[in-house]
Amino acid sequence: GGLEKEKLLEEIKKVSDRSLHIVRSGENLGLIAGKYRVSVNQLMAWNNMRSTMIRPGQKLVVYSSGSPIAQAGSKPVVRSATSSTHTVKSGENLGLIAKKYKCTVTDLKEWNSIRGSVIVPGQMLRVYQPAEETAQNAVTEGKFLIHTVRNGDTLWDIAREYDGVTVDQIKSLNHLNNASRIKPGQKLKIAQTS
Repeated sequence: GGLEKEKLLEEIKKVSDRSLHIVRSGENLGLIAGKYRVSVNQLMAWNNMRSTMIRPGQKLVVYSSGSPIAQAGSKPVVRSATSSTHTVKSGENLGLIAKKYKCTVTDLKEWNSIRGSVIVPGQMLRVYQPAEETAQNAVTEGKFLIHTVRNGDTLWDIAREYDGVTVDQIKSLNHLNNASRIKPGQKLKIAQTS
């Protein structure tokens, strides 16, 4: 209950440094929590927050036993450079969300600095290359779609983006063998299954 939370906060105050984090544009609680090696729930408790919404310029109290992890240039995102935000709905888990956006649970955890696999309704998750972007990447040509290879794409990734398409189909349509490497900007034919 409330008392335990108070006690916990007192303990934290004794053992850790209290720092103030000013929210920058594009940050979310998951990113900030990852940076200070704390959980989103801890951040929300320390700042008496009811939702995970934050805005640039907002000041957040962070109790961290160490210093923030140095951001060694943000990781290159293999998927699209544009991200969208997914708000977690009741009953959803990381597996379901990963399926929806055709990415892996590991991707979701990396993009949002999630340590465990617990997510809460209302939590905002950053997602790269959502399924809708497939349409922009594909141009219909007769019975084929033309897919433009993005940086980091593998045949497996591309096959997963199109319903009913297999890696073998892509290979045979485009005369690729196992040794063929695909490169960004390359155009691949995809069989239209619908």
